[in-house]
Amino acid sequence: MANLFVLDDDSVFHRLIELSLSRSRPFKGVYHYYDAQTLLNYITANKDDHSNLPDVILVDIKMPLLDGWEFMDALQRIHLTLSKSISVYVVTVSVIKDDKIRAFSYPFVKDFIVKPIVTVQLTEIARSFQSV
Repeated sequence: MANLFVLDDDSVFHRLIELSLSRSRPFKGVYHYYDAQTLLNYITANKDDHSNLPDVILVDIKMPLLDGWEFMDALQRIHLTLSKSISVYVVTVSVIKDDKIRAFSYPFVKDFIVKPIVTVQLTEIARSFQSV
């Protein structure tokens, strides 16, 4: 089972993720981050520890301080040094075509999901790691 990390500054979004996953629990663990720098520090500190790195990160692109784009820029600089691949799913309110194009320019981005994300989507993401 995969570990899911959620990066979003909105506490309501985090709560919705928890509620969506409360019945099926398709992920081994769900970890919440409200700012990108804290998550980057965690990933950098654990880059050699396969078991502590996330399998999946849901990333919001509109956040204060370090936004989702800056987070993915930083992740791109280090992703080849990590002990395992991390799959990123951009989850945003943006419906701007250029945002979607930009998101897919990162090699680790698997999908661009317009909020709200639904339980079926989360389950499908988790299921994609069961066959790995």
